[in-house]
Amino acid sequence: MIINAIIYSVCAILFELPVAIYSILYSMVYSMSIDKTHLQNINTSVMIFTKNKIICETILHELNRGVTYWKGVGGYTEVDTYVFYSVLSKY
Repeated sequence: MIINAIIYSVCAILFELPVAIYSILYSMVYSMSIDKTHLQNINTSVMIFTKNKIICETILHELNRGVTYWKGVGGYTEVDTYVFYSVLSKY
């Protein structure tokens, strides 16, 4: 984005301002359309640290996703906690 901003700034200086504005609008529309029509399944891994084990049931039953959890202990506080790990789709 920074490189695009530099290119558009140079374009605004070298050419007319409307050319730079149309270029920015074109890039925005192009990026949004590619993002909306991207057909690959993009997954994201999520780690949740909590003391509430009910979150595990919520992920399993409401999100219909698998979840792995560990019982952990805080290094500084020495308080018991759960660490949940799940893979979620971007969509």
